[in-house]
This record gives sequence, C-alpha cells and structure tokens, in this order.
Amino acid sequence: MRTKSIVLTVCLCFQPSIAFRQSEAPPKSSYDFSAVENRIQQAIAQKEIPSMVVAISKEGRIIYEGAFGYADIEGKVPATVNTAYRLASLSKPITATGLMVLHQQGAVNIDASAEQFAKPLRFRSFAGNPSGVTLRHLLSHTSGLSSYFQYAFGDEQATAPDFEAAFSRYGTFFHPAGVLTEYSNLGYGLIGLVIAGRSGKTFSNFMKTEVFDPLEMRNSFVARPTSSSVQVARTYGNDLKLLPDLYNNTEGAGNLYSSAHDLMLFSALHLGTARMQKPILTRENIERIRNSGGSTAFNPLFGPSTSYGLGWYMRSDDGGYKTMWHEGGMPGASSFLKLIPDEKIAVTAITNVADKNDLVETVANELIKVVLPSYGPEPLNATASYKPFKDQSDYLGKWTGAIYIQDRKLPCSLTFQAGGELHIVYGDSRSGAKSQEATFKGMINHKSFMGSFAGTLPSDDLQQNPPQLLVLHLIREGNILSGRIAAYCGGTSKVQYLYPFYIRLERDNSH
Repeated sequence: MRTKSIVLTVCLCFQPSIAFRQSEAPPKSSYDFSAVENRIQQAIAQKEIPSMVVAISKEGRIIYEGAFGYADIEGKVPATVNTAYRLASLSKPITATGLMVLHQQGAVNIDASAEQFAKPLRFRSFAGNPSGVTLRHLLSHTSGLSSYFQYAFGDEQATAPDFEAAFSRYGTFFHPAGVLTEYSNLGYGLIGLVIAGRSGKTFSNFMKTEVFDPLEMRNSFVARPTSSSVQVARTYGNDLKLLPDLYNNTEGAGNLYSSAHDLMLFSALHLGTARMQKPILTRENIERIRNSGGSTAFNPLFGPSTSYGLGWYMRSDDGGYKTMWHEGGMPGASSFLKLIPDEKIAVTAITNVADKNDLVETVANELIKVVLPSYGPEPLNATASYKPFKDQSDYLGKWTGAIYIQDRKLPCSLTFQAGGELHIVYGDSRSGAKSQEATFKGMINHKSFMGSFAGTLPSDDLQQNPPQLLVLHLIREGNILSGRIAAYCGGTSKVQYLYPFYIRLERDNSH
C-alpha cells in the first residue's frame, strides 16, 4: 500500500484495452460446476450458511460465477454475484495494493522507515530499534508488532477506542524487525493511516478513487457503501440470527467489502491479465507484491513452503503449483481468494457467517479442480509444522521473567516438564496482583512455542466476567524465550478481542 517508488517506464505498463466489465455476462463454458453447486446448496439447506457467492476466472475471463441463498434472510433478498460482502482479513491484499499505488506515485517509499509516515503516533519497542521498521515490514507482517483485534457491536461503537488510541496502547514491537513473521492487524491498521496521511484523502476515498474506480470494482468500498445502489449482505451468527452492526478499529486490516465479481477484476490486476487504459501498477510493482523481498524472517505457520509476500500468503508448492491466497474471518464473514499465477487462474468464495473458512476454501479448491483437474492441494493448516511439546531438551526446565502490562511488570515462571505438561505461575502480592497458575499443553516448531490456558491478567482493558484464554507465542533465542501472551475473549455477541502483552523469560540454570 504505501511505498515510494517511481518507475513509470512504458515497457512495464500493461497494454490498453479491457479484459471484462461488470456489465458483461461470463462466457458460456463446457465446464461442469454442478457438483460444487450441489455442495453449496446442501450447506444452505442444512443451515450452515445463509448464502455464498463464488467466481472463477482464467486468462482474464470469468468462466463461472454464482450466487446462492439469501444476502438478507429477513428481507428474503437473494445474494447476487454483485452483492458486497464483508471481506475481513481478505482486505489485506487490497489494502497492500493501495499502498503500492501510493509507492508508485512517489508519495511513500516502502523501504523507508514507517515512523516518518505515521506521525503523530509514537513507536515503542521491547526489542530492536523501532525506527528500523519499514513499510515493507508492515506489509509482510515482519515488523515485530504482535497479533491484535477488537470488535465492538451495536451501541458499543460509541465507546470503542479508535485506531490511534489502540495503537498507543498495543502498538509496541515485541521482536526486532525482520526476525519473525507474525500476523498483525495493527500493522495493516497503520498502513491505512499512512495511506490517508500521505494521500491527503480518507483511506476510504483513496481506495475508491485510486483502486476501485480504475479497476471498475463498482461494488467495493471501505466500511460503508458509497452508493445507495450497492447491495450489501447482512451478517449472521452461527445460529443464522442477524448480528448487530460491527465496529473494527483497524480499517486497513479488515473493513473492506467487495463482491465476487469485483474480486475477479482485482485478481486480474495481480495476474497481469487486466488491460486498462491507465494501469494502477506496473509489472515491476506487481512482482514486488508477490515477492517477500528475500526476507529471512522465520515464518512458523502453514508449513515450510509458505511465506508472506506483501499482502498475500505465497506457497511454492500447493498441489504442484505456485499459489498466492488470502482468507478472512470475523463475526459475520468467511472469505477466501486464491490465485495460480502460472495458469492465470483466480477463484473466490465468500459467505456472510463466521467460522466457515474450511468450507469456503474447499469450495474454491473444487472450482479450480473443475478447470485444472491436475490440481490437488492439501487443506490449509496453520500449525502444520508444529508438533506437541514432550521432552524437547531445548525447552525442558524452568524459565523465569516477567509479563509487562502497560506500566506494570508481573513476575512469571514457566516450567516445561518431562512428559509434555507445562506449568505457569504469574503475579504476586508485591505487584498487587493475586498469583495465578495453570497447567496446560503446548506445541513446538523449532524456535517457536505456542500454547493456551484459561486465565486472566490484571489489565483494565480486559473483561473479567466472560470466559477467556491466555494465548502464548514465544520465540526461543538460546536461553531467552520472548514474545506475547495475549488475552483472547470470543464467542459472545457483545465483546470480542485479542490484546497482546509482552513476556520475556530466561532459562533458570540454578536447578
């Protein structure tokens, strides 16, 4: 999204002409998608989902697009391929594209320090120099910022913190830039802020004028539709009951809406099959987006063949093909978009209910298989490279240190026990926080440890009544374990969040 680069060489620009327009009907094809249609209809009949919209294109032409079920159950409004759906984290590759447009225009440089573009926000760090964090680091989730989200429903929106307030509280770098790939909504929220600041427009207006309008994405917008003619899918809980309005304070990370048809227009840009009179990105900048830039950051998720480029997950071997994809999930939304660049194929599947990422991914892959029978991907598994902790000697024993909660330092110890159990103790009477402890299991992927247990932390931000988890993600560097312990609250209709706090532990060699 934001980057400053100035290469407008004619040889890198796309040739004029139009690949397909919203008014065009997809060409008739000999492909048989009936099995996929039946699968979607069955999910609707069994009340798994209210609706689903899908589309697949090849060589810049939409082969098939379809809409099933109701975008609005109460009003009995059928979904269409032009209905706008909440994308959740599928917003990120679109936001990244916006920053790259700004980079191409020369307003930012993605390899410059992000700090200079983010004023008046101030960067803080537990590890590394925050001035060394570039916009590229934000785009690739390698900045050192941790995982974070907060949703506010209905009348809670009035009291929900805005992005600047959230960043001032949780926008702290837990690892040096370029060391670890850790998914960060705060990073993409910051990208949205930079786009607005450097363009002189609101984030929403910039995306409309510089991305959506040039690509003829007429049913795409940020947060709220810009035209009354745009049909927007209503959002539902897993019981298919209507959800109240939802506020999310990281706009660039998850507040975009789009239609299945528009996502094919967007994909054509990234596949090099879009032909327009005024290209918004050169081929060189499209390649920058696909390339992680030689990053050596450790990426613990989705297996060894996966990396994160600039707004896209990249897989070097996905059923025998190189692919790029992104998914999204939040209350009232499950979305998936995948591209196979060498085959010039793009596919999307979206629904207006949460926790259906397995379904939308499966539907998308089945659509690809109709067009590309040799394609046989494994289902995405974020923890594919992890194995249960048992007796790994690099971790065995007691580690002591502290959890840092705003201005407080909470004593903490974590013991990796032979046989696979872990025991954590944190807080004491001197800190004013009652000591708590838990025994739980965890997973190891080389120098990455993950685990979770029921508990709470002494922070005023946390709801103390709803059940919540404390989620650990620690990186081991020799005798140091550091990273985040995040308070997660989900599953209710009124409050959902993931708030990260820094934790640093050192191996206790006294025993």
